[in-house]
Amino acid sequence: MTPLDGDEIVALLPPPLAELLQGIEVKPLTGSTNSDLIAALRSGSISPPALLLANEQTSGRGRRGSCWISPPDANIYLSFAWSVTTTPPALLGTLSLTTAVAIARTLIALGLAGVGLKWPNDVWVEQRKIAGTLIEMVQRQEMWCAVIGIGLNYAQEPFRNSDPAVAAIPRPWTDICHELRGSLPPGRNRVVALLLENLLLLLQDLALNGFDEIQREWQRLDLLRGRRIRVESEQGDIEGVAAGVAADGALCLEQGDGLRLITSGHIELI
Repeated sequence: MTPLDGDEIVALLPPPLAELLQGIEVKPLTGSTNSDLIAALRSGSISPPALLLANEQTSGRGRRGSCWISPPDANIYLSFAWSVTTTPPALLGTLSLTTAVAIARTLIALGLAGVGLKWPNDVWVEQRKIAGTLIEMVQRQEMWCAVIGIGLNYAQEPFRNSDPAVAAIPRPWTDICHELRGSLPPGRNRVVALLLENLLLLLQDLALNGFDEIQREWQRLDLLRGRRIRVESEQGDIEGVAAGVAADGALCLEQGDGLRLITSGHIELI
């Protein structure tokens, strides 16, 4: 498999977007790209916007403390630092959804069919998970930075039976190469460049124009809308019918006594 290459990724970006990047690094092995990028931002050794990738993670992290399985040279593990002007609580919901839309756009452009979004941060293809995100905020003096972590399955299928950690993943999953079987899949550098292009364009749109257009794009890809679901959270479980997402990125849940907005929790279909 072609190794990840920062110079090639930058060369594949449109020049105006490539010029925005303050740094790009590829690590052969790390614990967590999010943890590494957060440490670099806090130390001042890197400035946003910046991209960090790894060929393998030993302590990849997902939402709510979950582990992100990261076999070597198989997938795309990246973290992207982006300056924000809005305070974190007002931004986290829309950032997570915006990132998921960027991944969905990328997969659709690559020719994958059946791409959909599962609130708040999962990207699915034909009812199987292919990507997830983890957004964390870092304060640097007077500035806030979002660290946007993305795990995108590229060629994980060969590890299904040979890697116990991959074999133990409890949810259905897929990857880009498996979905494009029968055709020549694009290399990982091309996928990263296209993903970064979509992410940058959407983050700029979010900053300049707000969440409205991105919200409408999310609604078109929403896999939960109209489905009866259970929301599992630290406050207990609640049930209702998913009714899209609100202007702040919250999940709209229809219940017998009206509409409820959900800002965190794990979703299960009933």
